[in-house]
Amino acid sequence: HFNLNITMKKSIIHIFALTGILISSACGGSNGDEDEPIAEKTFTVSVTNANPEGGEVYVDTPGAISKTVAEGKRVTLVAKPNEGFRFVSWEQDGSSNIKIPTQYYTIEGVYSDASYTAYFEPDKAPDPGEGYTVIFEDQFNQDGRIPDKTKWELCKRESSAWNKHMSESYDQSYVENGRLVLMAEKVNGEYKAGGVRMPDNLGFKYGKVEVSARFSKTARGAWPAIWMMPSQPTWPGWPQCGEIDIMEHLNNDVYIWSVIHSHYTDVIGNTYSPVNQKTSGFKAGEFNTYAIEWSTDAITFFINGEQTLKYHNIHHNNEAEMKQWPFDAPFYLILNHALGGPGTWPGNIDDNQLPAKFEIDWVRISQPTK
Repeated sequence: HFNLNITMKKSIIHIFALTGILISSACGGSNGDEDEPIAEKTFTVSVTNANPEGGEVYVDTPGAISKTVAEGKRVTLVAKPNEGFRFVSWEQDGSSNIKIPTQYYTIEGVYSDASYTAYFEPDKAPDPGEGYTVIFEDQFNQDGRIPDKTKWELCKRESSAWNKHMSESYDQSYVENGRLVLMAEKVNGEYKAGGVRMPDNLGFKYGKVEVSARFSKTARGAWPAIWMMPSQPTWPGWPQCGEIDIMEHLNNDVYIWSVIHSHYTDVIGNTYSPVNQKTSGFKAGEFNTYAIEWSTDAITFFINGEQTLKYHNIHHNNEAEMKQWPFDAPFYLILNHALGGPGTWPGNIDDNQLPAKFEIDWVRISQPTK
């Protein structure tokens, strides 16, 4: 039994699987993304020689415990990021340069030298800022593939354009590598789309909503979105109940939509006073932070901290008739990756471009501190 005290950059831990023994060490390095911040911290790595029948090797950012594995046995590498870090991938060193994007990786048959590196990166969810208290957060760092059922439920398949292909299955809505993955694909001739939503009892009123997301693979007919609907509407029925579309992306477009829906905009047709929608560019292939700040007077939209649209409450004297502001009620958040089709906003689906992949890195909802 011995300990190594090492300063690591980007939290990189090497596991060497040798004939009859595992040796754990740590060293510096890069995961290839030079834009990511470098985390510097001193960690302790412990190695205990025990259990010749094989077993699990746990690796995390504050340290690691490994066990001796006899020749021909199996070993499971388990990457366990601690608070402030997330797992990225295992990488097999050598000419093959194999990358394994799963936190649990089992090696069957340890007959020769092999070196594996567990890559971690700092969590990227920013502090909500002075004067705000976090009321809901998910960084998708839990074990297993199923999203936290206390925070999310699967979107139901219904008859609307956005949910007619919802799969109601975790095959299209799952957690992997510290991110929520929402797939839009065709499986055995059937379209299947992923989506999750907050339960009604988590509905909230006012505050800051921030979601870091990436269009990992786009496709004609794909329709990823981050949006909100009321859990206790002021006026029941759509569109008078209100809808806040923080982000909607269509097909292979190089821009996203931010849109407000209400009786005032969709029935009366007043989309200019105030302006209720905006298209905005984003960093393609990267995680972008889509956000709103919502108060009783306005809903302000942001992409990567830059304001893109501000929708004001006009405070009409005849608001019961205009129904311009149904946004003084609790709303819940929806994350989904819909598929369109004939007569829908995205239009026809190109099967040859599927599957499409939408990833959510983290979600944070905060409210002004009382």
